[in-house]
Formats: sequence, structure tokens, C-alpha cells
Amino acid sequence: MNIPRIFVIGPMREPTSEERKHTNLLLKEVIDPVMNRLNLPYNHPLKMMYLGKIDAQVEQELRSADLVIADLFGSNPNVMYEVGIRLGVERSCIFLIPEGQRSPFDISAYRKIIYPPELEAVDVVKQQLEEQITQGLKTIPPRLLYTRKDIEQFEAGVECGAIWVISPDLQHSSTCPFLKEIVQQNLRQGITYTFIFPETRQTQSVLDNLNQMFADHPGRLIMKPMSKTSFHKMAVSHYLVFVSNGCREEVARVFLELPTGSREYWIEVDRAGALDFYSRFFAVATGERAQKNRGRLRAGQPERAQQEPRKESTAPKSSTL
Repeated sequence: MNIPRIFVIGPMREPTSEERKHTNLLLKEVIDPVMNRLNLPYNHPLKMMYLGKIDAQVEQELRSADLVIADLFGSNPNVMYEVGIRLGVERSCIFLIPEGQRSPFDISAYRKIIYPPELEAVDVVKQQLEEQITQGLKTIPPRLLYTRKDIEQFEAGVECGAIWVISPDLQHSSTCPFLKEIVQQNLRQGITYTFIFPETRQTQSVLDNLNQMFADHPGRLIMKPMSKTSFHKMAVSHYLVFVSNGCREEVARVFLELPTGSREYWIEVDRAGALDFYSRFFAVATGERAQKNRGRLRAGQPERAQQEPRKESTAPKSSTL
């Protein structure tokens, strides 16, 4: 299953301007309800956490996103420029335009939705947007590669019970400039993080940083150091495992960082491989027997680690330090 990248653009200007007030209202009354209903993450310049030049980040999203939703309110020049970039790469775009406003260019060949300027009684607008997003995503070709930003965006919006970070280089995995913000958001949603890594002389300082990051939720940080030999028999790169709550159709989603110099690209492991990888690390992450749990998963029964309370005598510690 691919993670669709959806980018929303519209007039920004100053926080107190009418354009910004309109944008905030559109996000609240139309975009957010539709995205929540479809269970889809989306990006918007107001939500960007990434460091660097914002214009360059917007342009990258416009060129690479699977779907762009453009609000043409006020025929804002910046939005028109951004729309031009999107149309130039011939990628899917949905236009939102207020009733009675004349478009500065011909959008008859593109998906468009007309909404009441005051954003009242927008149920029909939300229905149309949902239908057009669903239809637009059907035309997206299967994605083979994900960028680091794709993975960060997914982690920031994922709904799961636990995240396993399996990394041969814990220093690299824990120094992402956005990790703290993403982790804090996920901790508030009740997600537990388990770090599985080979123990080295440099490990302690990294673990101190992680303990500080999880200071307000120490029970949701689980450390699982392994010997370098044991670790490298099980994994050769950096993996992220998103473990679902209970027994769903997708028990876990696993992403693998490709061993390139840029460390920029990831692939998603297919379902069979994800199940195998999940089972391989289950005993390490939870302290329970992997083989028995693997048979339960294949039979479609709930995961005991997620569904049943652990006995005190067998419960894994929140930290091995």
C-alpha cells in the first residue's frame, strides 16, 4: 500500500489578513474533515516543519506530490505561480474556487469545485472533494521509492499502537531535526517507541538524548540493545516498523532505508516480507516467543502483546539501562 502525498496550497499572507483567515477556515471546515474521513495525511505550507528555504520546499511538493489541491480564492499571484509549476509537470490537480469568482485562466479541463465564499453549508463541497480525491488517487502509479520526507510525513500522521526503530546507526536515527516534534505528537496519541540497535561505546550518549526526549513519557520508551553480531544477523539497514493496534488486515508496515550515500530513499516491504520481518524482531521487541505469535498472526488471531495484559513476571522493562 502506497502512502499518497497530498499537498494543499492557497493564499497565505500575514496571519491577520483576510486571506489567511479564509485559508484557516477552509482547512478547518472543508479540508480537515475530508482528509480525516478518508484517513489521509496531507501537507500544507502552514504545517511544514522542515528546515531550509520554504519556497524550495513548496516547489518540491508541487513537483512530486501525488495530488495537489489548489484554492484559487482571490486569484492570489503566489498561488497562480504555484499552480503554473504544478501544471507544468502535468500532475493531478484539484481546484477549489469561490462561487462568483472568475478564474484568471481556463480550468475547464481540470477538476474543480465551486464553494460558497462564506464557507457555509459546505456538505456538498466536502462530498465533491472526497469524490475527486478518491478518483484522483486511483490514477497514481505505484510508487517504488519514498523519500525521507515521505517517511517523516507518514510517521507524523500514522495511526498505530507502536513504532519500532531498528537501526544499525542509532546516532543517525536519533538526530533527525524533526524527530522530537514527531515523537512528542505521537506520544500524546499513546504510541510507544521501541529502539532496537547494536550496542557500541558511543551508544550511551545517544541513549541519554533519547531518555531526555521521552522524559514526560518514560514508560513509552523501550530500549533493546543487542550485540553487534546478533543484530547484523537479523538486519543490515535502518528499518521502521509501524505496528497496528490489535489484529487488522495490515499487522505491520515495514519500511527499509536503502544503503545509499545520501540515505534519502526508502522502500516499503511487501505484506509477506513485513510479516516475516515483524515476526523476526517480535521476541526482541516484546520479550515474547516469536514463533508462537507468528502462527497466531497467520491464523488471523489477535496479537497477545497488543490485546492481553502481560503478567508482571514476564513484562518487558521500559528501559534496559
